[in-house]
Amino acid sequence: MGSTQNENSFKDLFNKQDFADVLAVVRNPHNGSHTQYYMHQIIVCNSCDHFKALCASAPTDGAYKVLSFSTTPRAFELIAQWVYRNKKLETDDMDAVTEALEYADGADMEDLRVGLLKRFLQVKLEAILQADSDSHWQIFGEVCQYALPRDRDFLVNCVKFLRRNNVRIVAPESWLQDLSECSRLDAGLVAAVLIEDHQKPSIFYGADAPDIYDGFFKDLIEDLLKSYQTMLKPGQLH
Repeated sequence: MGSTQNENSFKDLFNKQDFADVLAVVRNPHNGSHTQYYMHQIIVCNSCDHFKALCASAPTDGAYKVLSFSTTPRAFELIAQWVYRNKKLETDDMDAVTEALEYADGADMEDLRVGLLKRFLQVKLEAILQADSDSHWQIFGEVCQYALPRDRDFLVNCVKFLRRNNVRIVAPESWLQDLSECSRLDAGLVAAVLIEDHQKPSIFYGADAPDIYDGFFKDLIEDLLKSYQTMLKPGQLH
């Protein structure tokens, strides 16, 4: 009980100068502005290996270790919220979430990345349920832009959830043509998720797909997925 109380109190210490010994300098890559935050080494080093490594090699300025970050202040505040043991991430600021997702992926902060992705998916699933059918595909594509191949099972479950709520993700023919010509990893991830969920190619064209696609189109998609897997960097698919 005491441990839980202590962890819950950590979130109130972020950016408080009292007992702080870390100064985080956040440079906004969009406008070059700098924002400073006070942090506490004993918390951040015990909470996150990435911050522990940064502190180990950080220069000092008086009483503070100075850590430098390149992201937006609102994204960094989400990251710090997580590091200070506030795991709820209930923000509706999707720009901050996606910026923090990009940082977490690059910093190998997998727990944070998954937490941010779940929040992003939650908001986007709510948007899909409320949107007209013409918008479903676009919103699902946005989700896959920030997911990784190892998130496939999670995305498949999201598609199944939507189907149980009478929402079908159906790719337009123009996108299928783009898929055959492009090398974007998120495009292959979209295809893998939908094929695994439905296990037949006709889902891309709706319920009334002609039988001719049952053989030809399946072979085409399988070839595309093989090409997609060869594009992945070593260690990316796990």
